[in-house]
Amino acid sequence: MTYIIDLQRLWADRKMVLANPLQVAPGAYIDPRHCAISAVVVAQADQDKLLKNLIFLCDQLLIREVVVVNCEASSQIEEALRQFVKSHPKCYIVTGRSRMGVAAAYNLGVRYTSGQFLLFLDLLCVLPKNAILKLLATGLHKPHPWVVGPLSEKDNINLPEVSLPGGGIHVASLTADCLFIPTKDFLALQGLDERCLHSAFHLDLCMRIHLAGGGVYQACDVQATTDPGRRDSLSLVDRLRQDWQACRGQWYFEHKHFSRKTNLFFRVIRDCTLGLRLLVKRFIQRLCQ
Repeated sequence: MTYIIDLQRLWADRKMVLANPLQVAPGAYIDPRHCAISAVVVAQADQDKLLKNLIFLCDQLLIREVVVVNCEASSQIEEALRQFVKSHPKCYIVTGRSRMGVAAAYNLGVRYTSGQFLLFLDLLCVLPKNAILKLLATGLHKPHPWVVGPLSEKDNINLPEVSLPGGGIHVASLTADCLFIPTKDFLALQGLDERCLHSAFHLDLCMRIHLAGGGVYQACDVQATTDPGRRDSLSLVDRLRQDWQACRGQWYFEHKHFSRKTNLFFRVIRDCTLGLRLLVKRFIQRLCQ
C-alpha cells in the first residue's frame, strides 16, 4: 500500500490548531497534529450501510485515516470501495482473506494505521455526532491501559460514574460494536486474540486490560444503536457457519480464562448443549421464513 503525504493539508491543519485548539473536556485541549485517531472497519455485504458508515467516519474531527478491511471477496463491494476512496483521501482499502474472522481483520487493519488512538467500529453500529470526541475525552486521562465504548440500547444509564478525570462508567466488558483504545495499549496487549473469532474477542480484550491493571469504561453521554438486520440477508449455510464460529470463540474464551475454575465434565456438556440449541434455533427460524 502506498501513502501519499498531503503537505498542504497538514499545514492548513497546523494553522487551524494554533488559532483554535479543540476542547474535548473541561481543561483538556486536543491538538489534532499529536492526537490523531485511526478507524478500522471490516467491510460487510451491505454496500449502502458500509458507505454510509464510511462517510460518517471521514467527516468526524480528529480522524486521521479510515482503514477498510475487505474480506468479502465481492467484486461489487470492492468496486464500490474503490470509487469511494477516490473522493475520500482519508480512506484506505486493505484486502484480507476470504471469510477472515473479525478479530483477525482488525489486527490486519491496525498494521496500516498511524494514529495514536484506534477506533474499531462495526458496520451496523450508529454513533451520534461528535461521539468520537466524547469517547476520547472519557479515556484521555485514565491510567493505562484503558478501553472505552458507548452505551448500548440495553444499558442502564443511571449507574454511578467513576471519580477519575473524564468520568464514565466502570464496567466489566464492552460490546464488540465499538471499541476505542490507545494504540500503544493495543500493541502492548499484542492485539486481539484471533482464536476468539467474532463472538468473544472484545470480552478477551477487556479481560486482559483488567488483568493488566487498567480500566474498561463506557462514555455516559454516548449511546450507540445497532441495526439487527445483518443476518436477514445471509443464507442458511452462512448463518450456521456464524453460529458455529460463535460457539468456538466463546468456548475458547472460557477455556482460556476460566478452565481451571470449572469442572471438565459439566463444561463439555454445557458447551455441547449450547451449540446444539443455537444450531436448532437458527434452523427452525430459517424454515419458518
